[in-house]
Parts: sequence; C-alpha cells; structure tokens
Amino acid sequence: MHTRLLAADPRDPDVGRALFEILLTTHAPPLWRAAGARLMLLSPHESLYDAAHEALEHGAPAWRLQPLAGDPEVAWRLLLELQDMVEPRNRVAGLRGLALRVSDPEIRAALVTCIRDDNSHVCSTAIEVLRPVVGEPAVRDALLELMRRKQPLKGRVDRALRRSLRAAAGDPEVQRELVGWLSGRRAWIAAEALAGAPGSEALADQLLAVLARTEQLSQIAAAFKPVASLARVTAAVLPRLRDPASSDYQCSLRIVGRGTTSAARDAVLAGLAHPTNWQRWTALQQLEWRLAEPTARAAALGCLRDEDDSVRMIALQMLTTLDHDPDVRAAARVMLADPSDAVQIAAAGLLARSEADPAAWAVLARHVTESRMAVYTKQWQSIDPFAQIGVLIRLPAVRDALAPMLKAWRPQHRARVARVLQGATPCASIAELLTACIDGEDPDTADAAYSTLAAWAE
Repeated sequence: MHTRLLAADPRDPDVGRALFEILLTTHAPPLWRAAGARLMLLSPHESLYDAAHEALEHGAPAWRLQPLAGDPEVAWRLLLELQDMVEPRNRVAGLRGLALRVSDPEIRAALVTCIRDDNSHVCSTAIEVLRPVVGEPAVRDALLELMRRKQPLKGRVDRALRRSLRAAAGDPEVQRELVGWLSGRRAWIAAEALAGAPGSEALADQLLAVLARTEQLSQIAAAFKPVASLARVTAAVLPRLRDPASSDYQCSLRIVGRGTTSAARDAVLAGLAHPTNWQRWTALQQLEWRLAEPTARAAALGCLRDEDDSVRMIALQMLTTLDHDPDVRAAARVMLADPSDAVQIAAAGLLARSEADPAAWAVLARHVTESRMAVYTKQWQSIDPFAQIGVLIRLPAVRDALAPMLKAWRPQHRARVARVLQGATPCASIAELLTACIDGEDPDTADAAYSTLAAWAE
C-alpha cells in the first residue's frame, strides 16, 4: 500500500493528505523521509506551508516536519519554534526540524545561538545538529566558548561537545586549544576530541611535552591515538609498562599497541602473560591489526587456552577476520563445547560468518529464541547472539525459528530480529509480522521492519 501511495501524485488532495498523515505519524524513518520527499514536490506552493502550520498549531512536534524544511516558508515557521522560551522541548524539536538546513547561513546563525541555551537538552541538540558544519568559524567559536565556561557541563553536553570537537580537531586553532586543555579540568573532553585529529609530527611534539609533565596518563591517553604509530611516541610510553601494577599500565598498553616497532609488538605480547585478566584481554585487543603476522596469529590462538572466559571470547571475536583459515575454524569448532556460553556463541559466530554450519546454529538457537539481548562472561564482557547469526539466516529453518520473536515484548528484541531477517528468503507470513512492527510505536523496530520489507521487495 505504501509503495503505491509513494508512487501517486501528491498534487491529488487525497494523496497529499495521506502522505501528510504518514509524515506526522509513522515510526519508520525510511517511510517518513520518503513521504516528505514526495510532499516536497508541492514546494513552493502555499498549501505545504498551510498544512505544516496547521500541524504545529495542533501540537505536532516540529521535528516531524524535517523532510519539508527545504521549503523556505516551512523553514521560517520552524525557526519560530526556537524562540519558544517556555518549553525547551519545542526548541529541541525546532532544532531537529532544521537539521537538514545547517548549510544555510541565516538558519545556521539561528542554530548557533542555541549552543548558548541554558537548557542542556537544547544546547546538546544544537551541538549535534551543527556537527556537519563544525568547520564554520561561528560554529567552531561557539564550541570553544562553551569549553571555556567555568560552570560544569551536563553529561549530554559533554558527550555532544566531545563528538563535535573531534570532528573539528583538524582545525589548527581548535587543535592548539585542545592541547592546552589537556592540563586542565576538561582534559578528558580535550583528549577524546584530539583522538580525531590528523596525525603529525607537530602534534606529537606537543603531546610528548604534555606527557613529560603528566603523572597520570589515563585522562589524556586518547589524545595519542593519531600519533601512536610514531616510533618516538612508542619509546616515550614504553617505560610506563615496566610496572605491571601501575595504574597507567592499561592506557600505556593501548598507546604502545598502535606502535609499529618490534619493541611495541614485544610489549604487547608480554602483556598476554599479565596476572590480571582484563590487562590480558587489553593486550590481546592490541594484536587485532597485526593478525596477518604469524606471531600475532599464533598468540591469539594461544589465548583460546586462557583460564578467563573473557579472554577466550575476545580472541574468537578477533579471529573472526580469519574465518577462512582452516586452523582458526578448527579451533573455533573445538570451542563450541567450551564451558562458557559467551565463548560458545563467539565460536558459533566465527563459523557462521561465511558458512551455514548446523553446529553453529545448534549453539545459537537457544540464545536467539529467548528474550535475552546479550550473554555475559564471568567478568561481565558481553556478546550479542544475534550479531553472530551471519549466513545462517539464509536457512529457512533459522528464519522460521526467529520469526515468532517479532512478537517479543521488548522492542529492542523485535528490532534486532527484524534487522537480522533482512538477509533471509522472503516469506509472506513473516512479512505480515513485519508489517505489524511498522505500525507499532517503537521507531527502531519500525525502521528495521520497514528496511527488511523494502529489501525483500527488491
């Protein structure tokens, strides 16, 4: 029905009304965007503005009109939402509604003012919406001004600021300020942002200067990500690995693990013998990009004998990239009988990555047909059974076993099942269940169900 409606002429009053109803009510983002795209064929006719204005007057959230924001009159009406000083949620909805228009200088200027909003939800939404144009001087300056504030930042503002400053970290001015803050109370935000900076010798010089006067590495460790492959950075951090009990050991290991020297490799391999299990799995994770090397591959396979099930599980997850290697597959098959459910699931996922292996399904079946979303090791490292299904979904028996879970009470569970089914052979009865998910109220579930049905229709 939706396919026929989206192909119809929106200038027909009945079609236009039906499309607008979808725009205001659907919980499936692809359908929402598609309906908006069809309605935009009416722009710049005043009927589009009239319908948008009426919807807002009757309480529709402004973000629902985002696909129509390309119309100048609708955009103007959405700008009015930013001036509602009584209801912060209306300002948030207006920001989201204008998210596609950030390249327009006038609209961008209005959005930038919201970064200074006293409400943390409005402020964080403005930061997120403006991230695509973070290189614009006005946006950059507003973010830096926010960093300079003495007042504590709310959690959502902190997170948004980190993400946007990371996107801006290639700007020399931003980079200079971020390095300066590594010694201040916002060191964590600065370090996380610098993780997105382009690597350079100049940045390495600045970070090594900070390192020389820093006792605790944990707050600034993320900043070394762009330059960790440089030999002199490896050499500067290696001494911090001498004491296995050091509080800096894990952070240092992550920096050294990116190094390309033999000393870096040897330090990581030595970390696999650390008496603490989470230090061992940290060392193991640093081998992931080295698995093409025989030494690293052998070390990862050796970790399948570790006493800690988290280490064994992580080793299998890493070795999945070598799932065509006969030795790796043979090892994974043995691990299907591991005492830990999490390890069994990781082994099944490795085998199912490229082959519909019945033994892998025998392990996964009992986990993906119940309401649990994750399985944990003894040290609370999680693995998602659904992410391990791989090509098993091509088997009709697997598809049919999963289908009843589209009625699960947990929306996250329904969404996960709907998403996994995208690789299955289409089935009429399951399509009906997916259609019911589209009509539900959970956006993630509706999105996954609509995307799967769209893939099945191709």
